[in-house]
Amino acid sequence: WLGIAQVITPEEILHPNVDEHSVMTYLSQFPKAKLKPGAPLRPKLNPKKARAYGPGVEPTGNVVMRKAEFTVETVSAGLGEVIVYVEDPAGHREEAKVTPNNDKNRTYSVYYIPKVVGLHKVTVLFAGQHISKSPFEVTVGKAQGDASKVSAQGPGLEPVGNVANKTTYFDVYTAGAGVGLVTVTITDPSGRDDTVTVELEDRGNSCHRCTYRPNAEGVHSISIYFAGSPISKSPYTVTIAKGIALPPHLSLSSISSLSHPHLALSLLPPLLLSLSPLVSAPTLS
Repeated sequence: WLGIAQVITPEEILHPNVDEHSVMTYLSQFPKAKLKPGAPLRPKLNPKKARAYGPGVEPTGNVVMRKAEFTVETVSAGLGEVIVYVEDPAGHREEAKVTPNNDKNRTYSVYYIPKVVGLHKVTVLFAGQHISKSPFEVTVGKAQGDASKVSAQGPGLEPVGNVANKTTYFDVYTAGAGVGLVTVTITDPSGRDDTVTVELEDRGNSCHRCTYRPNAEGVHSISIYFAGSPISKSPYTVTIAKGIALPPHLSLSSISSLSHPHLALSLLPPLLLSLSPLVSAPTLS
């Protein structure tokens, strides 16, 4: 790759008993030798020449539950992979989302969503090593929204009246509360908060509908947050009743639509009649 005839092998140059003067004399004969294009050189890496910039690595200005974004530029650092970790004040570490931009400066777009206030450490690695100024210390503050101005109502928040394995809902109103994200956590009777699936829908006009389907009977706790803080009256305590399975050929609507009230009553066991959330007994005249 230098265009020079080989008169000594690499192994001979590395031999401990090699004549260093002879090697120096040999090399001095070719002061203008240059590598040919395509020579198999190991790429040089210098992670300290990679840099990160943007709001997501600034000491202040980031808030809870809002994307913290920044850019990593690696054009002067060589070739390597970018990995970013974010550690919250409690020591919980998550990997941030990193997307290559495939541009001439070999930049990467990065974002993470801090969930709690306090000091966060943002570690940026290039080829497995810290880039310049990594880890970054980022203080996350409260969001601008005012959770005290948010309200919620609907059947899904009533203390009684909801039934296991039946979908229910409630609405969250954020008008006048400022900027913030609505989040909901439902804790079941066993203390777990990952058994009830929650679906949030932005219905416009500062209204968000939360739909959920409890899986078990018993006392559930529903926590509603806006901009990372609990809203007024949160958490709500909701007692879920046990559902009653009807025969396949019957439904509550078909029973209640029967024209003769005595016939309708004969189809309902006493236990079903006692559950007012499930059925309303026909009025006898």
